[in-house]
Amino acid sequence: MLCGSWGHEPGRWDYISKHLAILANGKALKLNFIGFEKEAESVYCYFETEKVGAVKKLDVTDSILQDFSDKQINIIHVVINNNRKSQKLDYPDKLASFSF
Repeated sequence: MLCGSWGHEPGRWDYISKHLAILANGKALKLNFIGFEKEAESVYCYFETEKVGAVKKLDVTDSILQDFSDKQINIIHVVINNNRKSQKLDYPDKLASFSF
């Protein structure tokens, strides 16, 4: 499980930081891990960032587990000011862009 036992395996953060990046209005954001859930074959990992001014564009680069399987599907949900948007990334796609 990728996100389980988070605090006990620092190598996981190295992996996540190499395969997940978020830019708000072109500025890189620092991710803070807040938790996870496991459901059948899926793992849901939750992150938040520091407060940012008005976000007009959010770009998410997510290649998590794509180096392990060409069947990997990543689903990105973002919430800004109670406005939720989602995008599905099928391998080899790794960029999701959202406009607000």
